[in-house]
Amino acid sequence: MGEQERFSRNKRAYHEAPVQALHYCLDYAGIGLDDVAGIGLGTDYAIKNRWKGYTEDEVRRFPAHDDPDRLFPRGVFSYRKLPPITAIRHHLAHAASAFGLSGFDRAAIVVVDNQGEDDSTTLAVGEKDHITLLKNYPVPVSLGLYYRTAAQFTGVVGKYKEVGKFMALASYGCSNQKVPLRFRDGDVVMEGLPDLPDLRGAELPAYRSGQLFDYFRQNCFPYTPGLHEEIM
Repeated sequence: MGEQERFSRNKRAYHEAPVQALHYCLDYAGIGLDDVAGIGLGTDYAIKNRWKGYTEDEVRRFPAHDDPDRLFPRGVFSYRKLPPITAIRHHLAHAASAFGLSGFDRAAIVVVDNQGEDDSTTLAVGEKDHITLLKNYPVPVSLGLYYRTAAQFTGVVGKYKEVGKFMALASYGCSNQKVPLRFRDGDVVMEGLPDLPDLRGAELPAYRSGQLFDYFRQNCFPYTPGLHEEIM
């Protein structure tokens, strides 16, 4: 697999079409687009945009992620007919890539990240050529968002939100601080945080991060906020 940021040298390659990465993957496999049966996008932007509450004008500000001319420009790729492009829910894409390469005929699957379209954690079961989704946890209880905010609070991340530093340091530590994160009655809950107001999905992560920052300030003595308090 090739990441576009490795080729363009732009961290995270925001809003860049992954042209160089796609070209590298095809070359590595020794195939062309005419040999590909289908192309999957790892996020369903139609679902994500609805959850975020974007208007049509707001959606038009973003690049069309499924635009064939943007993904496979003729000046770079040659093909007779482009394979069909299908949008796949982000967590299902994670689950399929993990289970498909696991070597197991049946396995439990746990996907945890900051956010898919409107989910933050997904539990599933993989069986041969089928994945059954069992439970989804919403963005307000995102473990990824919680972890990222904690990393920002410590000040060990930079402008690119390199939470991997915090993850590495965590393996040397022990839990001795009061935290709002709880598992109760089969659900992840955030205790001690105010109720969320009625917000668009686009506004929710930053608002929840603000609540977590306030909680950490009030409860995680003697630590003080780090230098990087930008919330997104």
